[in-house]
Amino acid sequence: MRRFVDAEVVRGAHGEVSLSGADEALRTLGSLLRSGVDTELELRTVTPRPPYVAAADSIGISVDESAKVLVAWEGERLTFTGGVEALALLGGNISSHADELALPGAHAHIEWFPGHFFLREGSEPMVVSRRPKT
Repeated sequence: MRRFVDAEVVRGAHGEVSLSGADEALRTLGSLLRSGVDTELELRTVTPRPPYVAAADSIGISVDESAKVLVAWEGERLTFTGGVEALALLGGNISSHADELALPGAHAHIEWFPGHFFLREGSEPMVVSRRPKT
């Protein structure tokens, strides 16, 4: 399955990922992560501005047998790879931000730490923010 989602993904020089989208885009991404199906998403085309050094043109969701999700940057693509349950937890987390991040500048960090319940060690740190509809 390949579809468009109106979101932007950029990466900083130290590997941090910023994912932003209107509430509908965040809910769509969350729903697709919870679906348990391999998916390719095309993203809004952006030019990264400092402090960001790269922009993704797509997001790949891949289901495997891992218990946890790996968030990785591959070329011009952000990937989420993991087991169905872990992907569903990540998807629920992202979807919930569509409603919780209503204030300007509000954002949520999704980062691995020892003992993290759904992220694999080596995952890129990610900040999720909601932007107004355009």
